[in-house]
Amino acid sequence: MKINNRLIILTISTIAFALLLIAMHYIPSHALQKISQLVPLPIFTFIVAIVDGFNPCNVFVLALFLGFLASASNSRGKVLMVGFTFVIMIFILYFLFMAAWLNIFSLIGFINPLRISIASFSIIVGAINCKELFFFKKGISLTISDNNKSLIYQKLRNMRSLFESGSWILLFVAAVAFTLFVAMVELPCTAGFPIVYVGVLSGKYVSQSYHYYLYLLYYNIVFILPAATIVGIFGCTLKTSQINQKQVKWLKFIGGTLLLLLGTVLLAKPALII
Repeated sequence: MKINNRLIILTISTIAFALLLIAMHYIPSHALQKISQLVPLPIFTFIVAIVDGFNPCNVFVLALFLGFLASASNSRGKVLMVGFTFVIMIFILYFLFMAAWLNIFSLIGFINPLRISIASFSIIVGAINCKELFFFKKGISLTISDNNKSLIYQKLRNMRSLFESGSWILLFVAAVAFTLFVAMVELPCTAGFPIVYVGVLSGKYVSQSYHYYLYLLYYNIVFILPAATIVGIFGCTLKTSQINQKQVKWLKFIGGTLLLLLGTVLLAKPALII
């Protein structure tokens, strides 16, 4: 991307946030309540979850995993089994991670210090992700490090014999172990949206406490839709392509922009989403 284009994007983004701050400052409280009703919690959940679902770290590892499968085995059955094992394990781990944070936030209560902390976290993570469009992996970066990428490649190479001639049970166990390893490696890259969303959710009033967990289920179903679609298409065609650096930059920028927006609103006008 040329520097002029970067400056244009930076200028437009800065102006947009300045206008947002000005608008929030002058919007009266009764108008805020009406505006917040335009985006009910199910729609808000869907928007955040679908953006989170295109997290470049998840997409990168999944595309790498499926590409490796294609080179090691042409069995559509194995591809679909291992691919959906990865997706389902990510679903379970994400749900448990978010449920743990929900219990922590519920125990503390959605007090102002917690709201400010979540808002600040969202703004910091969002700014770091937006930075990647202009200074990719320069300074602080919430991406998979080169060292961790090397470990992922090594794990895949170790699994090659299972892909080629191993039993389905051993292949399933290996896929579960690989997903657990990837989830730990990806944590700095993927933790932003779940923590911020759970923070917002904990500040919402719902009629029954179990409804909070239903929203977590809903969030995670939406979250895995992109990955499940990728696995399904790949299982039918046995063709995939790696996500490139330009796509990673844009995905990080889009996700970072939404985190910046959520953090700003939580900090300045929480009534818009709480």
